[in-house]
Amino acid sequence: MAHSDYTYQVTSHGGHAVIAIEDTNGGGMSVTNNIENVVEEIGIKEKIDPEAFVIVYKDSDDRWDGWDDNRQAFIYLNAVSWWTAVEAYLTKYL
Repeated sequence: MAHSDYTYQVTSHGGHAVIAIEDTNGGGMSVTNNIENVVEEIGIKEKIDPEAFVIVYKDSDDRWDGWDDNRQAFIYLNAVSWWTAVEAYLTKYL
């Protein structure tokens, strides 16, 4: 499993469980290119099922996009903060 450098928080927003991941650009594989493994690592560490969460991540370009773990698909959001990314995710996809 390739290593990515990131921080994350498990929180809620608008009544939805959220995982917000930030790529810290520490020299490892980008979160974008390793999202499946990053989400799996968080799920194991936190003992949660990522499919039950809205997942947003800040990429190496400082923009927030989404990940649908059920479909294993990226969601283009291009947001400036994790909470605006969650709001866009919920508006567009739920």
